[in-house]
Amino acid sequence: MEVSILGRHVLLTARDGIRCLDHEEGRLLWDRSGDFSAGLIAGDAGTILAGVRDSALERSRIECLAAASGELIEAIGIDGVPVATIGRLILVYWASRTRPETRLVAYNASTNEVVWESVGGGQEFVLQTSAEMVILARGQRAEARLIATGAVVWEADLGLSGAPVSSMARGVLVLGDGLAAAGLDCRTGVVLWRKDGWIWARAGTSGLYVANT
Repeated sequence: MEVSILGRHVLLTARDGIRCLDHEEGRLLWDRSGDFSAGLIAGDAGTILAGVRDSALERSRIECLAAASGELIEAIGIDGVPVATIGRLILVYWASRTRPETRLVAYNASTNEVVWESVGGGQEFVLQTSAEMVILARGQRAEARLIATGAVVWEADLGLSGAPVSSMARGVLVLGDGLAAAGLDCRTGVVLWRKDGWIWARAGTSGLYVANT
C-alpha cells in the first residue's frame, strides 16, 4: 500500500482500490475499486491522475478523478505510470516486462499525441519531480529534463554503487544507496556533499535527517 498526501486528502492506494481520508479527522471521504498500485499524482483544478493496472492486458491506463469525491472525470487512453503534469501535458513512465527497455513519454492528453520521448535500456527510473523538471537515475548517473520539452538541463555522476533512494526538499536532492549518501543542487546537478558510511539520509523542510553505520 502506498500513502500520498495531496492537500487535505490522504490517499491510500493498493491493488484492491483507492481510499481517500480527511487529513485532520481521518474519516473516509470516498473510495474506489480497482488496481491503483501504478501510482497517482495531483492534477489541475482539484483533480487526481491515477494509474490503474489492467492485469489481463498487462498495461496501465490513467484515470482523471475528482479529488473531493473520487468521481471519474475522464479516462485517458495513455499507457504508463503518471509522473508529472503541466496543464494538458502528462508525463508517464513505462517499463517493459519482457525486454530491457524503459520509456519516459510526455503526451498531449487532449489528443494522446507524443510531445517528447526518452528511451532507456532498462536501468532508468524516476527519482523525483519538481514543478518544471523530472530527475532520472540512469545507472550511476542522474539526469534532469524539462517536463514541458524534454530538454536535458543537467547530468551528474552519482558516485553511488547501488540503486539509490531519494528525497527532495529546499532545492536539494538527497540520494542514498545503503553505503553512502550525497546531496545535489536540483537546479544545476552540482554535487554539494557526499558522505560515506551513511546508510540512510532524507531531506526535510527543517533540515537533513541521517542514519550512520
